[in-house]
Order: sequence, then structure tokens, then C-alpha cells
Amino acid sequence: MKFLTSATRAKLIILTLLLSSCASVQQQAFDLSQYQQLSGKTIGIVQVAAPAAESHYSGQIGLLNYAIIAAFNRDLDSHLKTLSFSDYDHIAEGISDLMSDQGLHAKLIEPPIDFDIGKHFKPPVQGKSRLPLAQIKDAGQFDYLLVIRLSKIGTTRPYHGPTPLEAPQAIATVDGELINTKTKAIHWHQKITTLKIIDQPWDQAQSHYPNVDKALFLAQEEAVRAITKSLMTAEYREAL
Repeated sequence: MKFLTSATRAKLIILTLLLSSCASVQQQAFDLSQYQQLSGKTIGIVQVAAPAAESHYSGQIGLLNYAIIAAFNRDLDSHLKTLSFSDYDHIAEGISDLMSDQGLHAKLIEPPIDFDIGKHFKPPVQGKSRLPLAQIKDAGQFDYLLVIRLSKIGTTRPYHGPTPLEAPQAIATVDGELINTKTKAIHWHQKITTLKIIDQPWDQAQSHYPNVDKALFLAQEEAVRAITKSLMTAEYREAL
């Protein structure tokens, strides 16, 4: 039996995502002029290790209320921490292959960088990245770094004090930056968040939250699809 290489498998995953229905998010695609600027340049592609999924809260919440809410969500959080996200795990590998297909000198940097380093993935200052490039393996060997991060994954729910205002939703946020390694100037930046309604009943602790999982994996898949599509030229997408 002939087995697919990891690179081919990752490429097939990304292509499947690209050919499926579009996520309901806004994204700014690369245009040909941006790709022409990168012609002849070397691009290192690295992803930040995925964080543990968790429940997120919003609204008017005091410190005591946070403790009450956290206690209420203890079983949910314990379950969320057991999840892994295969679409995101293969994103950098798939993007590296697809950018190479478009004529760019792209190479995957492994392994993924620590999530703690990725916490520096903050809004740029005067157009420059705040990522500590010196802490990223082999960063200096490339003209540009494309860094992809799954910055938020889990559920989100609004509260007033300790009282929930509605059922939780699944949430996934993926960020991306293309950085000039010499100047730290940002050539491209994108942040995409997808939200998915969780089918009722959502609170199924004894059966391991199947409806939460379903919505969460779909949110993650759509965020990965959207960030990937935003890195492809319109011409390339049309040719798929």
C-alpha cells in the first residue's frame, strides 16, 4: 500500500478546505503586486503551537463573579483542554506548499514556536511587528517570516455579573503576519474570527459535550480556511 507523505497530506487538507464553502468572515487576499514584491525572496513559514481550548467570558463581570463562573464551567473547561485541532496543526505545512506552487521560495520552519512567544503577536507599532524574531529558530536565514497563530479557541458567552445572558458559542481566532526580518516591517497582517452557534442541548457533560465539539471544530476549520484563502491570489484561487 502506498502512503501519502505528510506534505502531500497537508496540501490535500488545505485544498479541500479551499474548495469547500466560504467562511462568513472578511478577509483581504494577496494581490499579484504583493507576490511580485516577494519574487526571489526567501520566506520562512512558522506557526505558533495551539493553545488549550477554554471557555471565554464577556460583559460586566467582577472578580468574585469570575470565580463563580469558572466554578460553573469547570467540567466544560476540563473537557475543552482534551481537544486537539488537526486542521490548524497542518496549516503552516499546507500554506508552505501552496505558496511554493505560486512561485515563491517558501520553506516550513519546524517545530511550531511556543505559545508564550506568540503572546507577543500584538497590534504593530508604526507598521512594525512586535514578535521577538530572535527567539524564532532560523528566522535570520530568511528575508521574510510568515507567522500563523491560533490565538483563541473554545467557547464564548456574555454575562451580567454571574448570570449568563445567552447560550455559549464556539469561537476560533487565527492571526497571521508576514514580516521583513531585517526591518520588522509588516508586509501583510490578518486576523480572522469565526463564531458558530452550538446546537442545543449544549451542556452534555456526561456524554462529553458532542454539540460543543461539533461547533468548535467547524469554527476552527472555517478560520483556517479563511486565513489560507487570504494568502492566495485571486488568480490562483480561480485556477483551483
